[in-house]
Amino acid sequence: MPDGLESENCMGPKMRRIKRLLQTVVFSLFVCMVGFLTGCAGSPGMTVNEVDQQHHHAIHSTWLMFQEDIDAILMLDQPSRLTPMYTR
Repeated sequence: MPDGLESENCMGPKMRRIKRLLQTVVFSLFVCMVGFLTGCAGSPGMTVNEVDQQHHHAIHSTWLMFQEDIDAILMLDQPSRLTPMYTR
């Protein structure tokens, strides 16, 4: 038998699970690092400041839409019988 197969067969099921989990964690960290390191690679011809403004605008508008959705779910975007004014 080749040495690789013998060493793999010698591991118990618990060790194989731990090895598989460790491989998954290392791969996930690698994918995250690549994503962080290539953050601005998709915006050629733009300065760092322009990219930051674009990211801030996207996050801010997404946050406002999220707040509007929560207000609609909790029915805070409509006047109630207690007050004739909107809460926002």
